Amino acid sequence: MWHDPLRDEQRATAEAGDLARAAAISPSGHVLVATSDGAVELTQSGPGRRHAWPGATVVAWGVGGQFLVGDENGKLGVFGPAGLVEEHQLEAPPVAATWNARGFWVVATARKLLRIEGGAVHHLTGGPADMPIRAVACSLRGDAIAMVLGDNLAIILSWPGRDNIGQLRYLDRVVDGVQFGPEPWLAVGLDGGDGNKFDLSNGNLNRTDTHPGREHRRWMVQVSVHPPEPAAAPPGPSPPPSPGRRQAEDLARLAPRLRRGRSHHPLRDRPLRL
Repeated sequence: MWHDPLRDEQRATAEAGDLARAAAISPSGHVLVATSDGAVELTQSGPGRRHAWPGATVVAWGVGGQFLVGDENGKLGVFGPAGLVEEHQLEAPPVAATWNARGFWVVATARKLLRIEGGAVHHLTGGPADMPIRAVACSLRGDAIAMVLGDNLAIILSWPGRDNIGQLRYLDRVVDGVQFGPEPWLAVGLDGGDGNKFDLSNGNLNRTDTHPGREHRRWMVQVSVHPPEPAAAPPGPSPPPSPGRRQAEDLARLAPRLRRGRSHHPLRDRPLRL
């Protein structure tokens, strides 16, 4: 269904022909839906092309008409206007994927983020064993990556530095997803149809208005923000770290703030009731 938020009215509907497991929308308004048979493109005029990919569970739009499909067995395919462009096999099933404006795909499994670039799969960062990754999004400039960990935590990393630049820990709500808007905003979707708009430059937080006919709900959220420093010149190539060292570096990047639910930056570090 296409909905006009300004007029609060429905524009159009289209049927995928099967139960939708996941969906993605392109800047032009085209919808890509994952079904048990594969991916189907939907427009406001109806269903479009279908792409066979049995067991599809994840879809994401890229640029130039490209899109990514992942299945429940960890098989990924990148399609272009002419068909399949590349294929990869992951060690674990993907749970989310997105395009980064700096020219690569970000794919999440429950335990790590991966970067698909140049026809190869690269490790991006890992997550804690007790908090599976559930969603991922990239900023419009590609300089930040947000992910949802477990039910209640959203973390934002800088790219390529991978520093923890923001964090939202919900004390009594479930985070359904994240999406970047125009800089410096990040949108956080919550269960029950609520949401927050997070200003990454100063930690300010806005909430959605309650829809007519719905119960007005309040919630507590711990907000931390640490705007990134100006990017330094990239270092020269270095050998990849061992798996054990890489895991330790990933957890060191996330764990201190996961443990305390805070950052060391003075701009914002306090619980808010919305």
